[in-house]
Amino acid sequence: MTNSIQHQFHFKVQPAAICAALTQEEHLRKWWTKHASVQNGKGVFRWPGNGWTVELTIEPPDGGREVVWTCNQSNMQNTDAWEGTTLTFKLTPEAGGTKVEFSQTDYKNSPCYDACVTGWNYFLGNSLKNYLENGKGTPYPDLADNSLPGSNREVVTTRVFNVSRELLFKAWSDRGHMAEWWGPKGFTNTFHEYDFRAKGVWRFTMHGPDGKDYENKSVFTEVVRNERIVFEHLEPVHKFLATATFEMQGNKTQLTFRMRFETEEECQRVKAFVTQANEENFDRLEAELKRML
Repeated sequence: MTNSIQHQFHFKVQPAAICAALTQEEHLRKWWTKHASVQNGKGVFRWPGNGWTVELTIEPPDGGREVVWTCNQSNMQNTDAWEGTTLTFKLTPEAGGTKVEFSQTDYKNSPCYDACVTGWNYFLGNSLKNYLENGKGTPYPDLADNSLPGSNREVVTTRVFNVSRELLFKAWSDRGHMAEWWGPKGFTNTFHEYDFRAKGVWRFTMHGPDGKDYENKSVFTEVVRNERIVFEHLEPVHKFLATATFEMQGNKTQLTFRMRFETEEECQRVKAFVTQANEENFDRLEAELKRML
């Protein structure tokens, strides 16, 4: 049985620049791994610190509208899950840049699937995007271990919702909807302030099923409509940086919610509770989305 990985991004550059970044050694070293070699359409990519090597066939860009990689050999994440997969980058010009639709198909079922989903989200949505738009990517090994997706400082929750990306984003952006579903099972909220924009403050009281009140304060650091929300949770108890990304998968939308704590110790202390709480939170979001339809 196989799976597929799918992501969608918008880059503020033309397709030709993206094609070059996906096919030429000098560019691949700037956003994916510095240990990259490409000759005659054959690419070898290494992560020496982890002992991983990926060998790809890189097809010439198809009219500047599509780039295709085929994986021939791989021990990425210490499995052979990549072998035989096809990685496709479909490029569509649109206002202000290019839409990039990425897919990795025929991905073998393995424990590393979630890590690779979040890994591609980072390397394409952050490192490649920053390289193309600002000239500075974060390839391996520049990316510190504690910043890698799935690191010991992070809790990552992913779910595919059977709604459009616009409706899912609205469940976050609309104060009334957000107040209805935010928090684990049995909790309710009183929102005092919800300034949904970069530098905006989100302040609310969470009422627990035990009758206790929990004051919360966060500050939004990035809001990209229908794509990405980032906020810094300031109190109570612990601080963390939260990132929610919204990615279309046909008529559905994949939501990835990443919480990055200040220390590994803090993350491990709360991980069991937070993991379960996030799933309950997503259950409540699912119920709210049904009411919104």
